[in-house]
Amino acid sequence: EEVERCLYLDTDTLVIGKLREWYDMDFEGNCLMACQDLTLERLRVVSPERQKNFSDLNKKFLKRVSIYPEHRFFNAGVMMMDIKKIREFCTYETFCQAIKEIDNYVLWADQDLYNWVFRDSVKLVDPDKYNMQVSYDTYEAFYPYMNPEIAEGHVKIIHFLSKPWFVWERPGNIYSEIFQYWWKYASKTIFFEQWFEKLGQGISDSKRKENFWMNRSQLQLQKKSI
Repeated sequence: EEVERCLYLDTDTLVIGKLREWYDMDFEGNCLMACQDLTLERLRVVSPERQKNFSDLNKKFLKRVSIYPEHRFFNAGVMMMDIKKIREFCTYETFCQAIKEIDNYVLWADQDLYNWVFRDSVKLVDPDKYNMQVSYDTYEAFYPYMNPEIAEGHVKIIHFLSKPWFVWERPGNIYSEIFQYWWKYASKTIFFEQWFEKLGQGISDSKRKENFWMNRSQLQLQKKSI
């Protein structure tokens, strides 16, 4: 009960900078501080052909957000939470009722739930600073400046919507600029080599296996540089 605020992070995030400035930021009476979810917005810009594949998803998405058209949908993978205010604002029953209210619209599980419950009590902060949402599709279009920005200390939290450890998805993804940061820290863990070998043993598709071993070779050659 003595805890008044905390930071929630998804397991596919990586903190690369100091967060004291955000931790001390004023909630301005809101329960949460979070960043706008940019996934579908950016995917529509950079990949029209993939937008067609997401047509049903987009229809449901538009139908869902029409419940609260003025609300900017936030990403629930990184949230600063005012625990004291949340205790006063809602209970377990609040979330149970919310599930019933939005059941036909749910696409993103807990993220939809958080957006519905806290739709009028969230302060949006800079997504390219506190929740830099990275995917294979949007990286080159929206983050060409990424290494300089990281060097300057602007980005504090990277959120890997495309997972760096899915090394079979495409050749060379270990050394895509932004994914280097994940591999840099992963390779320092004591279980890294054992984990990587086990990962390769579970791949049966021939193309994915080829990509995996191509990435494995790159990792062995360049591990010292990351």
